[in-house]
Amino acid sequence: MRTQGSYSIEGALAISIFSICMLALLSLITIVKVEGEVQDAIKETALELSEQAYVLEKQAVLPEKIPGALTAKLLSEKNFHRSGMNQWLQRQGIPGGMAGIDYAGSEILSDGVTIRIRAQYLLRIKTAGLFHKTILVRQDAVTDALLSEAARERLLKSAAAASIWQKPAFQRGRFFVDELKRGGGGQAVISGQGVDLYDARRGRLIEEFSMNLFEPYYSIRTGERKAPSSYTPIYEAMEREILSYGKDFTKDVRKLRGRLKMPGGTNSRVRGRQKQMILTVPVEVKENAAMQKMLRQVAGELQKKYGISLDVQYREEALL
Repeated sequence: MRTQGSYSIEGALAISIFSICMLALLSLITIVKVEGEVQDAIKETALELSEQAYVLEKQAVLPEKIPGALTAKLLSEKNFHRSGMNQWLQRQGIPGGMAGIDYAGSEILSDGVTIRIRAQYLLRIKTAGLFHKTILVRQDAVTDALLSEAARERLLKSAAAASIWQKPAFQRGRFFVDELKRGGGGQAVISGQGVDLYDARRGRLIEEFSMNLFEPYYSIRTGERKAPSSYTPIYEAMEREILSYGKDFTKDVRKLRGRLKMPGGTNSRVRGRQKQMILTVPVEVKENAAMQKMLRQVAGELQKKYGISLDVQYREEALL
């Protein structure tokens, strides 16, 4: 009888473990399905924009105007082929469905050649009451535009003369980080650790991010392009991006395990772990009251959720 009882217990445990594993596997299948649908859609969007660039050039549209025209098309592009796609995405766990997919970070011909579509969204994973988790998913699709060499050269010249806010995100970010490190406020650390400066006196870890709040991903323009008051900010997009920065910054600080690699090959022990995010935005944001208000709101959320203080800095004009 004892042997039979032990078999029953072992069987129950085995079935429970098997069930948990199967449910976890189903969650992974959901992630793969959603990522597959989104990847197909943004890949097709990138290819269509590449073809559209060719059409615009043939229509004698000035090369400098092409990136703006393609960006406007990107915002309304819907290359999802599954019927009832909006409802399907919501059922799979994307809050807001198609509206919950953010294209911030996409770059349209910033180097005269490349079209890069970046989709990012929150995906809520639920496994039959066992665990609930929300993950941030980022996906890219990249292709070259079908443009003539003359158009590409003109776009490159235009980009070289443009504001730093018109440059690719990586180039812009490097520019502001280098500027921050030269300006002091802490000791510069070796790149790649998720921290840009360390203020040993205050025990403060500092990271810099930049956002052009006048991009169509973060605001809607209703008037003159060069007038800061013509832009109405989209709070959800701004909030999502800044909080994702905060989440990544927090993870990077944990990975440090109390030590920072400093220039010269030395290691510095971190005393105190206050976190400060320096958010660089265009100078004209000072003139937009709604943007100022929303930055204050999201600063409160960042402090509450991740214990990160937000320091907004204004650098360079964007509306030239």
